[in-house]
Amino acid sequence: MKQQGKTRCSIRAIALASGLVLGQLAWAAQPWVAVPSAANGPAIVVAGGNLAPWQAVTIKVTDPQGSQSTQSATADDKGSLKASVTPGAKGAYKVDVYDTVGQRIGGGDFIVSR
Repeated sequence: MKQQGKTRCSIRAIALASGLVLGQLAWAAQPWVAVPSAANGPAIVVAGGNLAPWQAVTIKVTDPQGSQSTQSATADDKGSLKASVTPGAKGAYKVDVYDTVGQRIGGGDFIVSR
């Protein structure tokens, strides 16, 4: 009976450890996107990471009047993304980044006050 209890405890410990490792791997592999909160010059840089190497993305920018424009960008060989976005008029902008199947990866908002 003691051996059976030890076996159950060992199985639970292994299951818990496996879940923690798999959870960390799933979390670490999530793509991310960062958008600065303000334009401090003529353009902002949309950054990203944990993308597939050379992954193509679509960047959708919504201007203060609600008009949308899109541009394409490609991650580098390490899965990092850096793309310049040049806003027009003053106001609040929204940026969304999508993968090739149209799933949103991330995005953010920024303000142009110049």
